[in-house]
Amino acid sequence: TLHSNNGQDPFLRHAIVRALAQLGTIPLSENQRIHSSVAVRHGVLLAQRQMHSNDIRAFLHDPEPSIVFEAIRAIYDVPLENCFKDLVGLRYSRDIPLPVFRRLLFAMRRQADTEAAGKLADTALNQELTDKRRELALSILIDWEQPLKRDPVHGHWWPSQEGNSLLIRNVIDSMIHPLLEESNPVFQRFAVELIYQYQLSGYRTNLTELATHSNSPSSLRAASLNALDRLDLPFSKQLLHSLLQDNNRAVRLRTMNLFVKRNPTSFLSTFQ
Repeated sequence: TLHSNNGQDPFLRHAIVRALAQLGTIPLSENQRIHSSVAVRHGVLLAQRQMHSNDIRAFLHDPEPSIVFEAIRAIYDVPLENCFKDLVGLRYSRDIPLPVFRRLLFAMRRQADTEAAGKLADTALNQELTDKRRELALSILIDWEQPLKRDPVHGHWWPSQEGNSLLIRNVIDSMIHPLLEESNPVFQRFAVELIYQYQLSGYRTNLTELATHSNSPSSLRAASLNALDRLDLPFSKQLLHSLLQDNNRAVRLRTMNLFVKRNPTSFLSTFQ
């Protein structure tokens, strides 16, 4: 019936799906129509979703993209947490719908292991994706240590485990130079925030260059100064005096704060 209906009558499909789910087992007949018909595979998937069956993971490798997207939704929405690792290892296409893409990334965050962090890093560095999608992956990595409370996809209460930043420091470190080399200052800013969050100390020269580059956005320059300060990296007096004369007010104010914090006596003598 699913085959002959071919998805034309959603009410009939729903009735059949309910009947299959109530059977408790789904007979994947040897009949090749079940394997060749998208409508049949879709109905079986929906029935397995209602049964909370981990067998749904088989549909992640279906040749029909809409079936794969539906399987991702089912695994995240039910949720079938035993299948989250399958989502981490999934290769997805660029045309994956944004709501499905969000489920995929937040499943990686809930998995919270090195493999998931690596996949998020690959996503963040993939310039074939839209900036919005890359920024989402970067935001998840920046907030890795913060456990999710309300689910970002559905908004209901669904706490996650804390992420261990020590386990993924090497993953984060490998992202910094590619992000800093991008022409878009948004991604340079993400690189600086990752340096700040994970306290990566090998980027003094990069941070100093960003802080002193007059054509960079003020938010990027101030963030670079914040990262230098958090890492307790040394500032030369020449650098601080130069930044105190900067044309950008936000940079001057942040430099004054640093000067007062690190060397108040020298700061006072500067204005005498």
